[in-house]
Amino acid sequence: MIQKLMEPSVALMNKIPFKTKIVATISILFVLLILPSHNMLHDYFEQSNRLEKQSTGLLYTQKLQDIIRLLQLHRGLSNSYYRGTKNLKQKIITIEKELKQKITALLKFDREHLNILKQNKNFIDAMSTMALIELQHIRQNITTDALFKLHSEIIDLLIKSLGLHVKETSFLGENAHQINTIADLLSDKLLYLQEYTAQLRGIVAGLFTQKHLSKQQKKIVLEKYTLINAFKTNLNSTLIPRNIPYYLKIEQQSKLAAYKLDDILDIVNQHILLHNSDSTLSYNSQGFFKQSTKALEEQIKLYNLLLESYHDLVSRHKQQIQNDFLYMLAGFAMIIFASLYLFGAFYHSINRNLTQLKNASVNMLEGNMDTKLEIQTKDEIGDALLAFDKMRQELRKNISFLNSYKMAIDESSIVSKTDTKGIITYVNKKFCELSGYSEKELIGKPHNIVRHSDMPKETFAALWSSIKQKKIWKGVIKNCTKEGKEYIVDATIIPLLGEESQIIGYVGVRHDITELERSKEEIKKQKIDFLTQLPNRNQLQEDLSAMQSPVLFYLNIDNFADLNDFYGTDTGDNVLIFIASLFHKISAQSDLNCYKLQGDEFALLIDQAAHPEQDYIALCHQLIHHLETSTVDCDNKECVSITFSGGIAFHQDDDVHPLNLLTYAAIARKMAKHENKKFLTYDKSMRNEQNYENNIKWIQKIKKALHEDRIVAFFQPIVSNKTGEIGKYEALVRLIEEDGKIVSPFFFLDIAKKAKLYEQISRTVIDKTFAAFANVPCDFSLNLTIEDLKNPEVINYIYQKLRTSPHAKRAIFEITESEEVHDYETINQFVENVQQYGTRVAIDDFGSGYANFEHILEIDADIIKIDGSLIKNIHQDKKAYIITEAIINFAQKLGKETVVEFVHNEEVLQTVKKLGADYSQGFHLGEPSSQILSETEVLAH
Repeated sequence: MIQKLMEPSVALMNKIPFKTKIVATISILFVLLILPSHNMLHDYFEQSNRLEKQSTGLLYTQKLQDIIRLLQLHRGLSNSYYRGTKNLKQKIITIEKELKQKITALLKFDREHLNILKQNKNFIDAMSTMALIELQHIRQNITTDALFKLHSEIIDLLIKSLGLHVKETSFLGENAHQINTIADLLSDKLLYLQEYTAQLRGIVAGLFTQKHLSKQQKKIVLEKYTLINAFKTNLNSTLIPRNIPYYLKIEQQSKLAAYKLDDILDIVNQHILLHNSDSTLSYNSQGFFKQSTKALEEQIKLYNLLLESYHDLVSRHKQQIQNDFLYMLAGFAMIIFASLYLFGAFYHSINRNLTQLKNASVNMLEGNMDTKLEIQTKDEIGDALLAFDKMRQELRKNISFLNSYKMAIDESSIVSKTDTKGIITYVNKKFCELSGYSEKELIGKPHNIVRHSDMPKETFAALWSSIKQKKIWKGVIKNCTKEGKEYIVDATIIPLLGEESQIIGYVGVRHDITELERSKEEIKKQKIDFLTQLPNRNQLQEDLSAMQSPVLFYLNIDNFADLNDFYGTDTGDNVLIFIASLFHKISAQSDLNCYKLQGDEFALLIDQAAHPEQDYIALCHQLIHHLETSTVDCDNKECVSITFSGGIAFHQDDDVHPLNLLTYAAIARKMAKHENKKFLTYDKSMRNEQNYENNIKWIQKIKKALHEDRIVAFFQPIVSNKTGEIGKYEALVRLIEEDGKIVSPFFFLDIAKKAKLYEQISRTVIDKTFAAFANVPCDFSLNLTIEDLKNPEVINYIYQKLRTSPHAKRAIFEITESEEVHDYETINQFVENVQQYGTRVAIDDFGSGYANFEHILEIDADIIKIDGSLIKNIHQDKKAYIITEAIINFAQKLGKETVVEFVHNEEVLQTVKKLGADYSQGFHLGEPSSQILSETEVLAH
């Protein structure tokens, strides 16, 4: 049935030229499918993204409005409290807790979505001012007017902060009048109307309480009255579209809110603005407060209705674009169906001729060259079939020639034939056996399918240059098998000439010489550096033994490890290759023998007996100067400059080991580096084993201390600033000498890390600390570094200890500040795991130089320990005071404890108490001790 349906289209296609078919089909597909789909898909995803942002913006608005309402309530209660209503204190504290929860939830929401609040200056200013209105921070002598003003400033900043999220979230749509009208009311007008109504309520209720009215107070009331009237007029003039959700409810609520607002404005006008200043205010304060509160509640109801309407509008738009997208997909399906129909007609029009061509090709591959083609069409395909038939006839001639040639050399050589572009047209059995490819895999492929990456491009450039000039090329070539193994051949490439002496292809005849070349290469590799091709240490040893009076120059690139870290190892290798090229030139132009040792080390050797008059010190100066003034080139830009330091060692008559000369030169170079000199000449006084002996002594001392249980934990008390009681202890590692002397970790911990003993020390301190507090009902903390957190052995040991210990909830792990503390993923994974056991986490040494407030936001820690570098002079250093105050305030807003370190005198203690730090630690309160101090001992101290 499908074939009958296609017959009219096939008949038409047979009359159209082949090129026209292709161009027409591609053009139709492009016009019908590509362009519309691109634009429609782009519009769909753009609209979906904008609506998703608007939904996010709505949530920002709701959360900020909740905070503003709580602040307004806090403002009213705080003013009443400071006017004498002391029974409101607990309610104020409850509101402050709720405020902190709302702010924390908003910050978390912001981090999970747009992360814009920390860039919002108005929001940051509002948050930084928030601490000033908390009940525990309010100045005792503050006036109610000042407190009222402070609240109002914070609320104004929060309303202004909405402006940034309106922009970032497309809360105000570009072409959506309904959404824009509601968004404008939600983000600006209604919020200010509510705020000014709340301000008027607080101010006027207070005036009715005091019964008297000053001119300044009347002026303030008039200002608020005027602002409310202006916003009310603006609100009334705003034409809300009739087709928005809840339109009737919004209209009714808008009128009710305006009516209630007019009531309190009439009271203000009659009893305040028109009031005779000589008489007493007579209106009931409590009654006005209740009426104002009702007016404010009606405004809030209107605000909530508009929020619901905005949400429904966005949801409707989402549904609409989804429906449009489905219609678009249906349209695309129809287009694809039509395209497939056209393609089917095109396919059937050419399929018969292509099938003929395919069958003829298969027969030719199988050796049957007598297949004839029935050519019916007169388009380009018909021309192609004619050309193919002519090619078949030519191939018959070529195959006859190749068969004769093949018989002569096939059994003794590795043979291939290519066309003029290097495409393989023939390979013999030996070629396939050696390369690992089948004949089918090779025919039609470029001959470089077997090229080895080690072969220089210049070799093949010379090869092609010769054979294109109809010359025979001979040479040794390294090739690569299918499995990636190398093999080496002695090759002869011969151009094949046609009847008119034109090149029609190339024949390669080869012999496998892999084993022979490998033998040569192995001998060479033993004495040559692979990267630089300079002689290596083996060759140096041989040359040192052969010389009568050797002089050895040992050179080392300064800070080569840093160069590798900064530029990358590829550039580092290029630097070594460049330096080697300089040494190759030096060797070629002088009697100096140059060598590449390990890493970034080079050596130069000369026989003093052959050059007795040579000034070797001056020669070393010249060498280093030449190397340092040759700038390494990278990507045609001079970008890497290097410096060297070195040492010279002369033959020692009493030394029977020639290679010791290299050790002596290296010692001289190390001494030169230490003394900040370019190079030094070795003498016997440089033999200094003191540093090595000291390291070995300490390693032995640490091992013995671990074996004899002399690695111990000392405990320093951490005291509550509110109660003066010991709140917790910090465990600190110490080493006890055999004579009882206590050793600080400063002297042994770094050596322990390098000697792979640090993990054992960590386990010992963990075990002893948990054991010490098994019967002491007090919290205790242990220090961890980022290296500990990245060590699976240490971390798993901690998890096991927490699982088996009944005191896991009293444990605290202090993460020490370092440059690597930015690996937040590793840290937060650890925090999440230990918090499952009730264990807490502290950020230690905060403010030590690496820390910033980002850590508090990114690391879900429970405690912030402020570094002693900020605390030790805080009673004298104003900058340290301000920074510490900011850290404490920020931590308190996030609900985190703060501990200050290095409290070394009473002045520092009283200063940090004043700033509101929760705990203090330092020698003034108690030194680290192997015994857990009692509170009586701390107080006595």
